[in-house]
Amino acid sequence: YLTPLHHSPPLRYGRLDAALLVAGIGERGNFLTADPASYEATLDIDLRAVVTGIRLAATAMLEQAGGGHIISVASAAGGHKGEID
Repeated sequence: YLTPLHHSPPLRYGRLDAALLVAGIGERGNFLTADPASYEATLDIDLRAVVTGIRLAATAMLEQAGGGHIISVASAAGGHKGEID
């Protein structure tokens, strides 16, 4: 679900010196009766997409001299998932 960085515009025109990964989804509701599919969607966005983005950015940065910086920010939306009504 993420395009490899070597095909994206930033590397066609220069270096990747910084990557900012911001992700977060969540649903309000009863934790005990929540649909397991909603947890998969949350994991896909909040965890898997961010980890994939970090790996792609780190790979691109290691291939260039000088490295770079990776910043990952979590959303407050994910904090609602564990609430019990």
